[in-house]
Amino acid sequence: MNVGTSEYLKKRKRDWYILLLLFLLVPVFFLLDLFLGSVSIPANEVVNVLLGGEASKKSWTFILLDSRLPQSITALSAGAGLAMGGLMLQSWFRNPLAGPDVLGISSGAMFGVALVVMGSQVFGWEYDSVNGYALTLLSAGIGACVVLLLIVFISRISPQPVTVIIAGLMIAYLIGALTNMIQHLSTQESLQQYVFWGFGSFSNLTLKQSLVFFLMTLAFAFSGLFFVKGLNSWILGESYARSMGMETGRFRWKIILFSGLITAMVTAFCGPIAFIGIAVPHLTRAWMKSENHALLLPGVMVTGMLLALMCSLLTRLPIFEQPLPLNAVTSLIGAPVVIWVILRQRHAKGSSL
Repeated sequence: MNVGTSEYLKKRKRDWYILLLLFLLVPVFFLLDLFLGSVSIPANEVVNVLLGGEASKKSWTFILLDSRLPQSITALSAGAGLAMGGLMLQSWFRNPLAGPDVLGISSGAMFGVALVVMGSQVFGWEYDSVNGYALTLLSAGIGACVVLLLIVFISRISPQPVTVIIAGLMIAYLIGALTNMIQHLSTQESLQQYVFWGFGSFSNLTLKQSLVFFLMTLAFAFSGLFFVKGLNSWILGESYARSMGMETGRFRWKIILFSGLITAMVTAFCGPIAFIGIAVPHLTRAWMKSENHALLLPGVMVTGMLLALMCSLLTRLPIFEQPLPLNAVTSLIGAPVVIWVILRQRHAKGSSL
């Protein structure tokens, strides 16, 4: 065995050790998310409730099963989903700033919710507060899917990744303008409902709904494994990918469709969640130092879970009188990561001159 092969095997072993460590950290952060909060609950009471028992105080059982457990499961699902979508878009577009938000899919979901929540004043229909959540979920999904279909159509007309990104940004600006018009004409009450939804939240779902969301995310994760070989070929160059038998046009819209659908699902359940889809793939590449998507895909999923659980915990620390907006926390963590990526790339280009 030569030195090069030995170093390669050591690096691969190191990558798998890092991945295993990240997976082991998930249950630790998950339990911390259940233990900590504005209400202090003893660890043995938390374990007892998780094993099917009852806490010594009924309020503790309610807090754990109806609030913290659904919120933690939702955070796991949303973090993994957005991270997967972000990785695939960044790998395909070969652009470090590509992410689920860039294509305008989140804006489409927000416009759908704006029509439902604030449309009562503008269009004359009534917003049923009893079934409001189900209607909000449906409208967000429809709005995101409409934009997704438009992006897929554009990608089939123009194969250039830059064109698709620019088109997505312009669609987002256009939808943002329409949303602002509806906001201007809406009532104060409906505007407040929409603003709260736009903060993003992991606490919108019941336990049953959060489990359904988790199973849907697992289905996406399993289907994402079928993209590993194609993405590994694509990052070596389009010519190499074609020589390996890849139909790049079909593979392109499959990537966009997959990323768009999972973004639409997360946005519908949780509202718009900023920066996780962009920041997590960079963090994963930084500590795994690999472009092998067989490692990166599970790596970004588990990193997304950990980051989402951390943000979920930070939003409801006991030091705050009321929960913080989720997007404020994700932006405080994610924005420095993106700035670091830009500066590191500029430094790398400068040192190569």
